[in-house]
Amino acid sequence: MAEKKTIQLKEKNKNLGKKAIKLLRFDKIGIGIKLSVSIALILACSIFLIIILSLNMISNNMIEQAEKSTYELLEETGESLKVSLKEIDRFAMHSSREATISSNIEQLNVINEETSRARAISKIQPIVDTLYGSRIDSVMNMIVTDNKGDGAVATASSFLDLDKDYTKTIGYKEFVDSKKSSMWIDTHITDLVFNRKSNEKRTISLFKSVYSPTSLKNSAGVLEICVRESALKDIVKKTELPYEGKFVVLGESGNIVLNPDNIEENGLLLNEVNKVDENGKTLAEFMGKTNLTYKDKILDKPLYKLGEIKEVSQEFKNSLTERDGYITGQIYETINNRIKNLLESGKVSEKNTTYGEVVGKDFKVNGRQMLVAYYYIRSIEGTPINWKIISMTPVDKITENINVASLQIILIGLACLLVGIGLSIFITKDISSGIKCLTELMDRIKRGDLEVACCIDRKDEIGNLALSFGDMVSNLKAMIAGVKMASNVAVDSSKIVSCSSQESYASIEQFSAMLSEVKNVIDVQANSIEVNGQVVNELSNQIQLINDDFDSVSKIVSGAKELSEDGKRSVNKLLVNANEVKNTVSEFGKLIETLKSESSEISKIIGFIRGIANQTNMLALNAAIEAARAGEAGRSFSIVATEIRVLAEQSNNSVNYIENKLKNISDTVLLTGEFIKSSDSVMGSHDFAVNDTIGKFDDIMKFMDNIFNQMTDIESSLHSIEQARINIVGFMNNLTDSTEKTKDNVKAIYGAMDDQVELVRHLMELSDNLNELSANLEGTINMFKV
Repeated sequence: MAEKKTIQLKEKNKNLGKKAIKLLRFDKIGIGIKLSVSIALILACSIFLIIILSLNMISNNMIEQAEKSTYELLEETGESLKVSLKEIDRFAMHSSREATISSNIEQLNVINEETSRARAISKIQPIVDTLYGSRIDSVMNMIVTDNKGDGAVATASSFLDLDKDYTKTIGYKEFVDSKKSSMWIDTHITDLVFNRKSNEKRTISLFKSVYSPTSLKNSAGVLEICVRESALKDIVKKTELPYEGKFVVLGESGNIVLNPDNIEENGLLLNEVNKVDENGKTLAEFMGKTNLTYKDKILDKPLYKLGEIKEVSQEFKNSLTERDGYITGQIYETINNRIKNLLESGKVSEKNTTYGEVVGKDFKVNGRQMLVAYYYIRSIEGTPINWKIISMTPVDKITENINVASLQIILIGLACLLVGIGLSIFITKDISSGIKCLTELMDRIKRGDLEVACCIDRKDEIGNLALSFGDMVSNLKAMIAGVKMASNVAVDSSKIVSCSSQESYASIEQFSAMLSEVKNVIDVQANSIEVNGQVVNELSNQIQLINDDFDSVSKIVSGAKELSEDGKRSVNKLLVNANEVKNTVSEFGKLIETLKSESSEISKIIGFIRGIANQTNMLALNAAIEAARAGEAGRSFSIVATEIRVLAEQSNNSVNYIENKLKNISDTVLLTGEFIKSSDSVMGSHDFAVNDTIGKFDDIMKFMDNIFNQMTDIESSLHSIEQARINIVGFMNNLTDSTEKTKDNVKAIYGAMDDQVELVRHLMELSDNLNELSANLEGTINMFKV
């Protein structure tokens, strides 16, 4: 069934192919055009495939190189930032533990008198100035205060320059509220007025608790280091990503720490600057955050933590579009999730303070595909900072040169294609001219003209084909002449065959009638043999049944004999077991006698114990009398006497209980002895019955031996009868087989005669057809000019 379906499917596909060829008129297009188009298509497909594969390979290699170089630059920038921040952190740690500063700051916490406070601050100021001078290239301000917010400021400034209490400044409030001992505050517009002296608009602050040498548990004050934004900007400005790539340093809250392309956006949130309206304005500009300075009273926290200064509708926010060259919210969230997953999966240890990776090239900003990578700085000397350096590189810039080269290669490929098409047209025209000449010669042969001459002078395959064509025409002329002579002979032979076929048909008809009579006689004989065979089979079956019954009786007798022998063995075993029981009962009687004597001994012991109990009772009574005479002094002795009397009564009760149990045991022993005596007479009767049973079994076995001998004689007679039955059945089977073979042979001959009759009849029809075909062949051959 499956094979049939496969054949049907192939036929269906073949028909569909024919229909498609007919529909597209391929069968009406010249071979030259087909060859030209085929060669052109092969060339075009090969060239374009090679171009696409080559460009794709080169493009992937360039993207891989861009990924590697981009990440290496991010890593280099991150490490430079980390080194610079480490130096500042170590400087801050050294300053917060400096003995003179910490001891005087600790005193400020307990001194209230202004003169003493001024004296302590005067001791701190020179040290603060000296320390600040050593880091003036990267540190904008250095402030040390006690827990009340009073202390020293570097560069000879004082807290008088501030318009408000230092404890109300942004950095101080953030640090105290965090309750940490060390804290980085990302880029923010500082509200310290003496920042104007350094012309720095923003700062990154590091706060550390000040501890005295005698106590590292309780903070004595606060140290604030304001880092110059320009110093960090110089580090990131040195990094130039290839292929017009851009990067930005983001903080933990998605805030911009450092933007090398627009430093004025430092301190703003990413989602406030990465989208613009149709005029190019950002959300931060609409809210007024870009106009804030340290003088604004609204600055009570870092800029990125400020809410909406100017309310903006959600409709306006939704109308904003992505800004070119800026990290999108999707990219930022993806990187955050990657960092989280790396930590949770254990691929990055908690001890790793920096790590990064290339995220991929499947991100789009305004329809442009971007290659994204990041480098993560978790902490500086144990203080969390959570900075992320995120980069974006346009993939089209990486592959820009490849695209130009691909256009040039495509133009060259098209030129090669045109040359190939011209060559293919020339070649196919040359091939088709020879084929056209051969086609014209074949048309003349089709009309019966075999006097054609092939005059194609070529040395290629078409020339060889022309030579073969000439040979074929010569052979065809000779073959037609031979066929013409053979057709004349065939006409005469067909007439002779027709006459012979008619004579053979008459003879075969007579022989067929004779075979039909022989077949009827054999059928009667076969029926008679079949009836005799049934009788012999019935007799054979009866003999077989008798033989089977005798086998059953023989098995029963053998089984009875074996059962008699097993019974005798069982009775003998029963006799042996009875003797063992008698011996066991005798031994049991002896044990009963021993038990009687032991019981009498126990009775003596019980009498002795009862006497001791009576004496104890008398002693207890005498003790109670003496205790009563003694009065209050003998009260404790009276209690002991009472307990002894109770013990004597319990002993007497126990003796009575044992005496009763011993009497029951004695009665049971006497009763058991009587049963043993009775069992002796029973065992005697049992021995007599067993011996009598053994004698009966011996008589049965003798009787069974006689029967078995008689069965053996009968069995030999039955074997003789069985052999005679087998011989008769074999003879009948041979006779039946012989008759069947004769019958089959007659049927075969009869069938062969029928086939012979049909064959002769068919031969007669063929001879008639041969006469007709010979006449037609003669007419066809005469059309050729030989």
